[in-house]
Amino acid sequence: MATAASESVRSGVHTGLPLPSKLGHIESLQVLRAVAVVLVAWAHVEQEIAPRGSTPRFDLGIFGIDIFFVISGFILSLIVLRSRSHRGPEAAWEFLKRRIIRIYPIYWFFVALTALRALHGHVPLGAQYLPSIFLLPSPGYPHQWLLVPIAWTLIFEMFFYYLLSVIQVATIKRAVPVLIGILCAAVAIGRFYSIRRPYLIVVMNPILLEFAFGACLALAFQRFGRQGKLGKILVAAGIVGAVLVKLYFDTGAKSMQMIFTDGLVTHRAFTWGLAALALVAGGVLWSPRPDNSAWRTAVAIGDSSYSAYLASPLVLEFGTRAVLAVFGKYVVRSVIAAMLCRSLVAVIVLGVGWLSYQFIEWPMLRKLQALFHSRPVPQSAGAAPNLVASTKADS
Repeated sequence: MATAASESVRSGVHTGLPLPSKLGHIESLQVLRAVAVVLVAWAHVEQEIAPRGSTPRFDLGIFGIDIFFVISGFILSLIVLRSRSHRGPEAAWEFLKRRIIRIYPIYWFFVALTALRALHGHVPLGAQYLPSIFLLPSPGYPHQWLLVPIAWTLIFEMFFYYLLSVIQVATIKRAVPVLIGILCAAVAIGRFYSIRRPYLIVVMNPILLEFAFGACLALAFQRFGRQGKLGKILVAAGIVGAVLVKLYFDTGAKSMQMIFTDGLVTHRAFTWGLAALALVAGGVLWSPRPDNSAWRTAVAIGDSSYSAYLASPLVLEFGTRAVLAVFGKYVVRSVIAAMLCRSLVAVIVLGVGWLSYQFIEWPMLRKLQALFHSRPVPQSAGAAPNLVASTKADS
């Protein structure tokens, strides 16, 4: 029987991200990434396309970011838990090198496109954008100067990766519990002393608890494995929880500036974050793998979710402009027309993301991994970007 990797090579269509074989097949994570990127794209489209005088009524877009963070915490922690490496600088660098290859090259591609777009529009680009190119927080707190507006999430992702890498210098066997302890302690200190300063607002931000939630899930999964019935219950709880949070508890931080000024972020972590934990835990423990086209499409969207996420600001700008140029007179009058136009733009975002993944991100990943790793990384359609996979592949 042909493997997924060989089938993708023959067909020319890449069906999964290059991931460590020890992570195994967890396709439900890719489906959850697809859900997350659709939520984020839909929320951004809804801000641009709406009938005159209307306001968004039921927006779950914020929930997509929380799903990404919990998935990243789970995947990276599970990789460490299943690592056979010995502690030390070499293990830490090998781990971090894979994260750098996963995150930066395709991110820099979209940074370059965005910079060209800004220069074409005569938008001045100064040194204030330099930290964002390397996914570092801006020293000009509370302002965050980002070329790719949604890249603020990657600043937290990279801090999480750096921290987990440093811990592996001292220990690998206990790296995940130590990680959880450090994140919880840092957040607690930040709350107690009300620290709101450049850099510290990242390393002590309550949003980091969502990575800790994912790490706790990795420990549970490593100990108990798949639990189908419990997984189904948790999926239902996550969905219901997200709806209830939106209806009754949605007063937490939403925008980038609210996150970086610590505006109600603790509330968000313990509402949206816990709902995301329940959903991701359910998907992981249940781990369904139905063989139908809808599931395969969702997995493919999850594979390309990082590209779609990075591409969305530019695609939304030009896609929305094109759709409004054709259907604008209907949008301002009809809720149904606005919904159809939003759907069209969201599909364009996902389509551009898939094309970017197929022809830019995936080939780039394979070449860089072959260049910088002595052993090739097996391909798996499971665990992205971003993400990993991110959450993002094995991110």
